Amino acid sequence: MLTHRTNIFLLSSLLLISAFLIRAYNLSFGILFLPLLIFLIIEIIGASRLSANFHFKSICSFQTTEKVVSITFDDGPHGGATEKVLSVLKEFNVTSTFFCIGNKINGDISLVKKMSDAGHIIANHSYTHGNLFNLQPTSLSLLF
Repeated sequence: MLTHRTNIFLLSSLLLISAFLIRAYNLSFGILFLPLLIFLIIEIIGASRLSANFHFKSICSFQTTEKVVSITFDDGPHGGATEKVLSVLKEFNVTSTFFCIGNKINGDISLVKKMSDAGHIIANHSYTHGNLFNLQPTSLSLLF
């Protein structure tokens, strides 16, 4: 299976082979563009398809005979908005998973504790969340 780690190995191998070809056959350095292009294409496809398990193993479906729904929330917590969500979830006796951003937790750890005490799963959605989030490695540790 092609993973991020395998893709790094593939890039390294192709760059070494390209460097050998450049030196042995006096080729242009432009040949290095091809391995980089292949690497980039694979990274973009891998980052955009969660079910490909490119960066980490993910569960994208679950076989059951019960009628169930998994509810998740990303990019929080957000003070008042998260409080309203928690209230609605409590009203309907529903639990969910909150994917929290670390630097937003720093400001309100009590809200995250409230989420956890209510039985919700707290998961990591990075420490900060930039535009290129999907292209970052998975060496981030879980918050809890």
